[in-house]
Amino acid sequence: MMLGKSVWTSMVFGLSLALSPLGALQTGDAAETLSVDWLEGRSVPLLLNRADKKQPLEKDLRVIVFFGTYTPLSQQMMPTLMEMQKRYRDQGLLIGAVSPEPAEKVEPFLKAFPNVNFSVGVDRDGEGTVKYLGPRPILPKVFIVDNCDEILWDGEVEELPDVLESIFDQTYSRDTQKKIAPLLLELDPALRTGRLGEIENLTDRILKEAPGNGQALRARLFSYESNGQVEAGWEFLTARRNEFPKERKLYFMQLDMALRYRQFSGDLVPVVRSFLLNFPDRSGEINSIAWTLLNGGDFNSDAISAARLCIEALKPLLDRSDIDALTATRILTSQALYQYRIGNVPLALELQKQAADRGVDTSEAEAVNRFAAFYQAIEDLRQ
Repeated sequence: MMLGKSVWTSMVFGLSLALSPLGALQTGDAAETLSVDWLEGRSVPLLLNRADKKQPLEKDLRVIVFFGTYTPLSQQMMPTLMEMQKRYRDQGLLIGAVSPEPAEKVEPFLKAFPNVNFSVGVDRDGEGTVKYLGPRPILPKVFIVDNCDEILWDGEVEELPDVLESIFDQTYSRDTQKKIAPLLLELDPALRTGRLGEIENLTDRILKEAPGNGQALRARLFSYESNGQVEAGWEFLTARRNEFPKERKLYFMQLDMALRYRQFSGDLVPVVRSFLLNFPDRSGEINSIAWTLLNGGDFNSDAISAARLCIEALKPLLDRSDIDALTATRILTSQALYQYRIGNVPLALELQKQAADRGVDTSEAEAVNRFAAFYQAIEDLRQ
C-alpha cells in the first residue's frame, strides 16, 4: 500500500462491478486445474490433491487472481496483493496472478512492479480462464482455494483484505458465502440493464445474509447514482451505518460520497468521528482516511477538519517503542501533508525529514524523499 493507495481506495474508488457471468465457478465448487506458465515467482499449485479432504484448515490457502494488463483495476490491485502476500505468507498463503494474455503483454506490465512478491503467470491455453470465469470474463476476479481443493471464496480484489482477515481470525462463514454467491451472479444482468427494482431486491437479500458485502453495497450505490438518486444513496448508507456501525465499508463509502458531492461535505467530520469511535485500533485505515481527505478534499475546510481528527488520533502511536518503521513513515508523511495544507511549511518539512530518517527500504522510500525535497523547495522560496 503506497502512501496514496489506501485501503479506502481499494474498498471504494472505481465502483468496480466485476460480477461473474453465468457459467463461472463460485464458492463451494471444486477447483479446476490450470495450465500456467509462471513468469515471476514460484509455481502456485492450484490443487493440492490431498488424500483426506474432510478437514479444511485455514492454512495452505491459495489466492488465484485472474487479471488483464489493460484494465486500470488490474494495475491498482498490485499493491494490495503485495501487502496481502507479505502479511499472510507465514500462515501458508500463496498468491498467484494469472492473465489470459500472452507473455509479451504481461512482461512489460510487470516492469512497473519490480518489487512484486507473489507469483505471476499466463494462462497457457486460455481454457483455464474460461473454466473459472465463463465465456465473457470480467477482470480482475479472485478465487481463494482451500487445502481441500474447494473454492472457499470468489469475488473482487477490493474485498480480499477483509475476507482474508476474516478467514485467518476464523470469523469467515463459508455457508453464508455459498448462499449469496448465486444472488451475486444475478446482479450482473440486472446492473447491465439498469433494472433498479431488481437490483434493490437482490442487494436486500444479499445484505440480509452478509451486511458488509462490498459487491452488493457498491451495486446498490451505483444504481442510485446512475439513476440520479444521489440523496437516496446517501440515505441508504446512513441507514445502514446506523444499523451496522461495525461495518467499515459503509464509512468509506460515505466519505467517498462526501468528497464527490459538495452537499454532503458537512458530514465528513461526524462520519470520521464515528469511525474513530468504533475503530480506534485501525491505525492503517485511519491514516489512509487522513491521506485521502488531504488529497481528495478539494482543500475545503470540512475535509481538512476531518483529516485533523485522524492526525490527532495517530499522534500517540509515534511515541510507542514497538511501532515499525513503515507505519511511522506513513503516519509522519500524512502529518507533514496536513501541516503543508494548513500553511505550516517549516513543520511539514521537519516531519517529512523525520519520515525519511526512518529509512524504510521499500518502494515508498523514493516517494518519501520526493516529498521532503518538495517541502524543502517551498521553504527555500519562502526565505
